[in-house]
Amino acid sequence: MSIFERLKAGLLLLLAVLGLAMAWASSAQSAGKDFYQFWVVGQSLNRPGINIYADETRDRLGGEFLEKAEASANPRLLVVAQYRRVLQTYSTPFLYAVFRVFSTGNYDVDLRNYRLLMLGSLVFGIVVLCRLLNYPWEIAPAVIAVLAIWFDPLASDLFVGNVNCFQFAAIAGYLLAARRAPSRHRFIVGGALLGMAVAFKPNLVFVPGLLAIHWIFSGRIRCLLLHAAGAGAGVAVAVCFSGMSFHNLRCWSEWMSALLAMPNDIIPVSMGNSSPVALIYESFGLRAAFPFTALLIGSSLVMVWHRRSGATEDNGSVAAKEFSDLYAISLGCLLVVIATRLAWFHYYVLAIPAFLFLLQPTASPTSGARSVVSRSLPILAFACLTPLSSMAPALLSNQQAVLAAGAALLLFISFGFFPMVSNPAISGVKS
Repeated sequence: MSIFERLKAGLLLLLAVLGLAMAWASSAQSAGKDFYQFWVVGQSLNRPGINIYADETRDRLGGEFLEKAEASANPRLLVVAQYRRVLQTYSTPFLYAVFRVFSTGNYDVDLRNYRLLMLGSLVFGIVVLCRLLNYPWEIAPAVIAVLAIWFDPLASDLFVGNVNCFQFAAIAGYLLAARRAPSRHRFIVGGALLGMAVAFKPNLVFVPGLLAIHWIFSGRIRCLLLHAAGAGAGVAVAVCFSGMSFHNLRCWSEWMSALLAMPNDIIPVSMGNSSPVALIYESFGLRAAFPFTALLIGSSLVMVWHRRSGATEDNGSVAAKEFSDLYAISLGCLLVVIATRLAWFHYYVLAIPAFLFLLQPTASPTSGARSVVSRSLPILAFACLTPLSSMAPALLSNQQAVLAAGAALLLFISFGFFPMVSNPAISGVKS
């Protein structure tokens, strides 16, 4: 390596560290209003028979931990406890069971460690995806710096202390585990990771769902069955682990009942819900959830159908199969934020795979309108999710949601224009 290359590497790494430091500094003083709920429930699971999804329990735990916050004289804890006088517990039992690890009782230390782990998950996910998409080595630290400094959904995730960075890392972990297609065990392990990721937060269900349809279209039934076996095992582990933490298995039916009864008045656009479905309803009074979601899913299936070529069970190369899998996974991540009635602004962290896929370097670049559109729309979408797009305070609600939903739709359209040319070295694995 020449002196110039070493200097460039050092500068890029320094830029990445600077970006992460800025992201940390901008969120360090926030109270972590979402993390607080996970943290409270995590500490409460040692009480046998507790139903954290009952209204009475939400009120009682909110009041109990408010009293503890007042006694602690911790100003940040007191602020968030006053904000969360009544808990909103709608996450899965598995998520709350996992959060027992982050609930030691010292709120400041737990929140600090949690945010450090969030940043580590972001770095892991970016490095893995850049490697699999055959980006030049120096791009990964540059991407980390750009996202850490200018990507508002990431700033939101760090600010509230939600789990989207972990979901992003879970997708990257799956890709890393399942990248060598001939190995049966990698498929099973990958399926287990996907199963646990969906049990952790079910909005990721679009990813394995679209992957399964893609494998059926491609005739890769063996791949589908091995993943299904692994996913079943992963879900079973999540259910058993949750049952041990809650001291019963009723927690899953209690969660389902709470989810079905979740009122719409706690997920308005004014509070950060950036779902296109919610925007359509609040702007025009149209209940468009079913037709809009059906249209998006139908369009996704058409896109995946066109991607089946060159990725069949018997004839496709390993690289072609992995490339088409990445296409389906990136598209599935995008459906999380545009095909449901709830997509908080920080959910758009899950659009990162779409950005990286659509802007990847290709071995056989195409020219013409298709290539221009597939490259320019993601750049425009990213601009909608930067601080420059929301400089006015008014954009923290409805207008910010419009920008976020518009960005996601631009990315979705880009997948339809993506050139049907695969990079034979896309994952660094030779056929």
